[in-house]
Order: sequence, then structure tokens, then C-alpha cells
Amino acid sequence: MWFVLDTVAQLDLDAFRARRRLGGAGREAYDPGMLLALLIYAYAVGERSSRKIERLCGTDVAFRVLCAQDTPDHTTIARFRKIHVAVFEQVFAQVLVLCARAGMGRLGTVAIDGTKIAANASIDANHREEWFREQARKIAAEAEDIDAAEDAEFGPDARGDELPDELADPVTRAERIRRCLAEIAAEQAAKDAATAEAKGKAEQHLERIAAGRVAGRDPGALDPVAAARARLAREMTARQGEIDAYAARVAAAEAEGGRLPDGRRVVDPLGGKQVKKALAALERALAKAVLAARGDEDGKTGRDKAPRRNVTDPDSRIMPTRQGWIQGYNAQFAVSADYLILALMLTNNPTDTAELAPMITRAEQAAVVINQERAEPETTGTVLADAGYCSEDNLTPAEGPQVF
Repeated sequence: MWFVLDTVAQLDLDAFRARRRLGGAGREAYDPGMLLALLIYAYAVGERSSRKIERLCGTDVAFRVLCAQDTPDHTTIARFRKIHVAVFEQVFAQVLVLCARAGMGRLGTVAIDGTKIAANASIDANHREEWFREQARKIAAEAEDIDAAEDAEFGPDARGDELPDELADPVTRAERIRRCLAEIAAEQAAKDAATAEAKGKAEQHLERIAAGRVAGRDPGALDPVAAARARLAREMTARQGEIDAYAARVAAAEAEGGRLPDGRRVVDPLGGKQVKKALAALERALAKAVLAARGDEDGKTGRDKAPRRNVTDPDSRIMPTRQGWIQGYNAQFAVSADYLILALMLTNNPTDTAELAPMITRAEQAAVVINQERAEPETTGTVLADAGYCSEDNLTPAEGPQVF
């Protein structure tokens, strides 16, 4: 706690004090340095709730010292954080400068990793587009009925018993639902565009199969039954060519009065190793298609991939963890060799693959800040990341530090 106070005392807080109201009617404003130290310490000990921070300022010795026993209201704490959220990045940069002057920040090796953190929202609050539209219709109907009833009770100009403006929530449920609908529509449009592109590639791949110029796995958007039929048709065409060639040899032998060609007779259109293999593949594809239509392929119910949003926290997403699924975020960290946090980022992308390049950029930006305080700058030579970041693009960056 004392370390936090001493550190904040050394920071340049002009950006915070620029918004501080001086003079005029009303109670004197709280010192921005005190509020900043209070938030830093609270977040460091794992307390995020503005209301709980307010209560701790009256019950916890460290919090009482930080606020000098002049407890700020939770709305003051929350408003300070909201107004200055962009300025906190400048504070972080100043902390890096202090650490650099203290000799910290070994940049030769930087480790990047991510962890899933839970949001203040239930995973059961995720719903499909139809649910949000139904809720929007209900809310609109309820609002109309309530307005009519209150107009009859209070008159068209009276407020009734609604909360004062300073206590009303600026983000209403209806607004969150509209936002969720807009995000779902945008995600669905992007999904439709990607599906159309994948369908075009699948059709091209199907043409290559028919021409016999393809190897390896089929693209995911290609219908397995269509691919199996194309391969069977190709092999049967080749088989028919073998039959026709054999018939021509037999006819030529009979015309010359000689004996029939040596070897097996080539007359069965479904004979031959390749035709039988392609026919078996088609049967398997048809069987899987039947199971998929029933939703029980491999004994599991087919997963509903329709886009969803959480009405409590629309920014959060469903995240996989080792202990199961949570509603939350993916937090990214970049740490120096001497355990100094260089950069951090919060995303709602469940996977880490797309986050490596942005985190390397942020780490290098932090390195610039640290090197400004050093006589001999140190470059970021190596970046370490686990297998969750592995992709061809991440393994072969065009520039920047070497990635392992």
C-alpha cells in the first residue's frame, strides 16, 4: 500500500488533474492521485467492485490510509475510472519508465501467454437472434402499455416515481438487446460471405476431382457425398475406358482368327480396385449424411453454430478452459525475462492464434519506452509462446523478433 502511494506520487498526473473541477458550488473534488492510488491498490488485491471498494475504505486499514479516511462514494470511484480509462495507458507507460530506471526490463526474451477470465455474466444468458427479437417485441409492447398506464395515472407531464437522472443506468436492457441484434446481424453477414467464398472453392475442388487433378484432404465446405460421387464417376469413366479397350482387343483378335487376349477379362463396370474403393467411400459418405441429418453423428448431438450474444455482458463470449466452458474474456500478457509485464490486452476471441502479432507489437512499443531510459538500448530478440499460438503465419513472420 505504501509502495503504491510512493509510486503514484512520482507520476505525472496532469492528464487526470486537467479534468478536476476547481471552485464553484458544491463539495470539493477528491484528489485524482488519491483515487488513482485507490484503484491501483484495489485492482492489485483483486477487488474490482466500486461498491466494495467504498465499503473497504471504512473497514480495511490499507484502504482507509489510501483515502485518508475520507471515503469516496462508489459512483465517484466508478466515474473516475470511466472518464480516465484512456489516460490509464499513459500511467502504465510511466510505470514502465520507473521500472526501467530501476534496472528492470530484460528484453532479450519476451514470453506471451493468455488466460481465460470469467465475466460478470451467466453462460446461460447467451441467446440466439430469435430470442432477442422476441424480447425486443415484448419490451416494446410492455413499454407502450406502461406508458399508457402511467399517463393515465400521473398525467402526460408528470414523472411518477422514476429514479433521479444521476442514479439511472445509461445502458438500458433494450439498448443492450439492440446492440446484440446489430452484432449478430454483422456476424451473420460475415459468416454468409465466408460461406459463399468457401462454396466457390468447394465447387472448384469438385471440378478438379472430376478431372483427376487433386490430392490430399477435401475443403471443409465441400459436400462429402458430392465429392464421393465425383470420385466414383471418375473411376467408372476410367473403368469404362479399360472395358472399351479390352473389347477392342478382343474384336481385333477375333478378326485375325487368333486367341483372346491374355489376363483377366475386363467386362464388369463395377470391377477394379479403384472403382470398388470409390464406391465404398460413397457408401460411407451417404451413411454419415444420414446420421448428420438426425443430429447424432458419432453418437453426439450436432452443435448449433448460430451466432449468440450475452444479454448481461454483450462483449463477453463463451470460452473453453481446462475446467469446462465459461462466459468471459481472453486476457493476453507479454512478460520480460525478469517478470516485468510489458503489455496486456483483453479480447473476446476464444483462441490465441490471432493475438500473437498484436501482442508482439505492444511489447515492442513498451520496449521503446524502456529503451528511452537506457544508455544502451536492448532489442526484443526472441518471443516465446505456447502451442495455442501456432499457425503458419505466426511461425513465419515477415519481420520482427524470432518466434518460438
